[in-house]
Amino acid sequence: SLPAIPAISTSPQKPINQPTQITQSQTNTGSNAQIPPQVQNQSPSIEQSKPIDKPVASIDTLRDIENQRNPRKGIEVKITKPTLKINQDYLNLQVKSNQDGYLYIVLLGSDQKSFYLLYPNKLDKDNLIKANVAQQLPGKNWQIKAVGPPGKNYLLLMVSETPRDLSKLEVQGGDSNSPFLYSFANITGRTNLISYLTNSRDQNQSEKFSAKLISINEVK
Repeated sequence: SLPAIPAISTSPQKPINQPTQITQSQTNTGSNAQIPPQVQNQSPSIEQSKPIDKPVASIDTLRDIENQRNPRKGIEVKITKPTLKINQDYLNLQVKSNQDGYLYIVLLGSDQKSFYLLYPNKLDKDNLIKANVAQQLPGKNWQIKAVGPPGKNYLLLMVSETPRDLSKLEVQGGDSNSPFLYSFANITGRTNLISYLTNSRDQNQSEKFSAKLISINEVK
């Protein structure tokens, strides 16, 4: 898991594959500004949360969303390191869209228990992306470090024409100690995630969007 990344994970102590070590940068006051210490945000464990339904094919959820993309709307993703060493490497992406829109990044960790909305998040809420302008992620004030366990993580990147309503996911999962919202990989969570990503906030109907599903490995 990565947050760091959920395996690229947010839950450092459990193999939950959630976003885990988040480094929040301080505002630089000069050229000799020191790199701030890492702040580890822990996501709530599954055991502490309310009971969930029988797990569904989580990766199929992300594939279903990708399959609904408009082929005329493109998104290009470059990964600095498709394989990350645990406790050493950081996630680094470059994203470019052929349209103006709003960028969303969803993570499914290697345990496939939860979906995490990596971007936008509480530390970086401005997810507007300009056409044909490469954007580097994570942002300057947050980083995602591979913290294990070993396995494959999936990232779905999507650019929509209109912004999404975060409240649809906030009812599913939110933790004051973590910058990321999450949705359980059960029937309800799957339905909410698909609705959140594919439906317009204002019109409550499907709209055209671009999407790309990629995988990232974590190794010892």
